[in-house]
Amino acid sequence: MKIAIVFVIVFAGSLSTAQVTIQNPQQLPIPEPQVQTLHNIVCRVVAEDLHVDKGRLPSHVVLVLGQDREVTVADQANGTFTIYLKQWDEATFAMSDLQLAVQGIVLRDRWQRMAQDIVRRFRQVAPVPVEHLK
Repeated sequence: MKIAIVFVIVFAGSLSTAQVTIQNPQQLPIPEPQVQTLHNIVCRVVAEDLHVDKGRLPSHVVLVLGQDREVTVADQANGTFTIYLKQWDEATFAMSDLQLAVQGIVLRDRWQRMAQDIVRRFRQVAPVPVEHLK
């Protein structure tokens, strides 16, 4: 029994670097410790699978419950990562959090360069309106 308790304490402690802030104005039911643990596991899996330092992932996510629409927002300019859910749903949160973690890597490393490249390529292949040819 003591071994299991020590394992849980050590395991939970090793996951505690990332955090989720929960905004729940309607006081909907939500298992807050499980939200934190799930977020930390998502971060760890993404870091391991993509071979990146966990410090490069978004460490802070805001979860907003009670929303009409379920959306995930990565605000590159402000470095904010927000998940909006109607109610707590473990699978939806995990998929949204996974999306944010992967986007966070792209945002930090490549966002500006990729956006410039997309615009450059578009301008190379975009049709020219007739009025611009005169």
